[in-house]
Amino acid sequence: MKGQGAYLGNEKIKCSNVALKKSIVGFGTAPYNDELNHETFAFSEMVFNNCNDLRRSGSSALDICYVACSRLDFFYELSLFPWDYGASGLIATEAGARISDFDEKPLSYTKKCSVACGGIFTFDEFIKVRRDFEKSRDEMK
Repeated sequence: MKGQGAYLGNEKIKCSNVALKKSIVGFGTAPYNDELNHETFAFSEMVFNNCNDLRRSGSSALDICYVACSRLDFFYELSLFPWDYGASGLIATEAGARISDFDEKPLSYTKKCSVACGGIFTFDEFIKVRRDFEKSRDEMK
C-alpha cells in the first residue's frame, strides 16, 4: 500500500544511494523505436564512462524493481510506455528511489516518456551527465 514502504517477502527493501562513479546502472534500448538507437548508445557510452558498469536485462519493470532493492543503483531508458514502469515505479518510490523523466518531470501515465530511477544522490549525478550529453549533442548540430 502506498506510503507503507516496499518489501521483498517480509524484508523491507531500500534503494542504494551511491556516487554514480561507483554505481551499477541498468538501461533499456527502446527496441520498438529504431530512431532512438543512435542516441541510446551514444548516451550509454557517456554513462558508461561515468559509472562503474552498465547492465541490460531487457525488462524495464524488473530493472526498476532491482533499483528498489539495490541490485542495481540506477536505471534509465529513453522511451517507455506507462505499463513498463507503473507498478515498478511505485515499488521503487516506496523503497526511497526518485523516478521521473529526463527533464525531472513526473512520469506520464498516458503516453511514452523517458525514465530515470535511482537514489537521490545518484539521480542528481545522472541528470548532470544527461545535461552534458544534450549540450554536446546540440553543439555538434
